Amino acid sequence: MKITFYGHAAFLIEGTKRVLIDPFISQNPICNTKVSEIPKVDYILVTHDHADHLGDAFEIAKRDDALIITIHEISLLAAEKGIKAEGMNIGGKIIPENGIEIFMTNSVHSSSNGGECGFILTMDGKNIFHTGDTGLTYDLKVVKELFDTIDVAMFPVGDRYTMGIPSVKIAADWIRPKILIPMHYNTWEIINVSKEKLEELKNDLKNKTEVKILNPGESFEI
Repeated sequence: MKITFYGHAAFLIEGTKRVLIDPFISQNPICNTKVSEIPKVDYILVTHDHADHLGDAFEIAKRDDALIITIHEISLLAAEKGIKAEGMNIGGKIIPENGIEIFMTNSVHSSSNGGECGFILTMDGKNIFHTGDTGLTYDLKVVKELFDTIDVAMFPVGDRYTMGIPSVKIAADWIRPKILIPMHYNTWEIINVSKEKLEELKNDLKNKTEVKILNPGESFEI
């Protein structure tokens, strides 16, 4: 499985299928990839309707005839535009095809349509957790009760609008992912995080969780 970070909270996960999460691409100031350079995807997961997460989801879905999976109200907006969409809600699971499961987690944030969520994508025997724009919440503890192993977790670290480094340390200790990828930082000055703080996160979580810091456009395989 290959995971590519496009900056902010946008990720492409490539395995049996290609799954794009929160594709904030064309207006993303730290993304060095064009929408046209993103390979054809099968599914697009959208955590909430803020522009820095919904981003180019509708455009890419039309281009690729991809299925958008998101919270119910956003799926209705997509359907109004003739886009294939499946709605769901917190605590529910969708199996869009054999071998792929998508579980929706609660996130504490704001939105205009339907609220905020995270996703746990199960594909090719791996569990990938994208938390969305959440603050620290005890709801994150439920993840460990439902999933024995989280192979990769994407956590926001930029503070102000989401968790910051101190909160992420607590959440990571609850969930104990094998790999943690910081996201939602350094897109704008207001959510900048220093290299020293990121190194502090790596050092504090070592022997529990590997912290993998990706530059926009960078990929790795698990």
